[in-house]
Amino acid sequence: MLFLLTTLCSFDDEAPILNCPNISSTTDEGLNSSSTVLLSSTATDNVDFHLDVICSHSSEYIFLIGDTTVNCSSSDAAGNTETCLLVVTVSDDEAPILNCPNISSTTDEGLNSSSTVLLSSTATDNVDFHLDVICSHSSEYIFLIGDTTVNCSSSDAAGNTDTCLLVVTVTDDEAPILNCLNISSTTDEGLNSSSTVLLSSTATDNVDSDLDVNCSHSSEDIFLIGDTTVNCSSLNAAGNTETCLLVVTVTGVNMSILYV
Repeated sequence: MLFLLTTLCSFDDEAPILNCPNISSTTDEGLNSSSTVLLSSTATDNVDFHLDVICSHSSEYIFLIGDTTVNCSSSDAAGNTETCLLVVTVSDDEAPILNCPNISSTTDEGLNSSSTVLLSSTATDNVDFHLDVICSHSSEYIFLIGDTTVNCSSSDAAGNTDTCLLVVTVTDDEAPILNCLNISSTTDEGLNSSSTVLLSSTATDNVDSDLDVNCSHSSEDIFLIGDTTVNCSSLNAAGNTETCLLVVTVTGVNMSILYV
């Protein structure tokens, strides 16, 4: 009797199924790249478990800003292979860093303002170079005495913006201008002194008006014949002082005696 043996053979011709999701990441602080991208592509198969997925880039790769295409593949034990592409997108979410130092200046000569203020705010960025800094005031602005607040901002190519405030302080370091004229007088009748000396020293200032002039002598003093030195000074609101000297000269009057 003959027996016919039939052998049934089966084989796997089905490739793995790859899951390759795109990945988004942001730049590391202060850098134009990301080191935190985690590639998570997986493969499933009708026969094999725990299939490896091999990619052109790994999670240790430093991904630069922008899009990077990653090629991945997986093969099962039967030699069936599947490939996929995924895109890693690194974007910049870091605002520029602004340096906005406060500025001190002094008044222009004879004025209550400064035209010499140089605004020097700068911006640095993890990606872009030569960023513009836009401020509410410019170096051409005339800054009045006192404090002026200036608002500045800068934006990078990704649209990230930072702002800052700085204060421009203009102070008065200019002393008043004193006008101290020497004075000549004559003795009062029958005396060796003069009581009619009128001290008329005046002070002008780039900021303050109606400044007092204080002198070592006053118009009420009795000035003896000869020269008397008078010291005068004036102080403005900023504490700037100017001094001067003037000389009061009293001369005698020649009296003619008439005999009848």
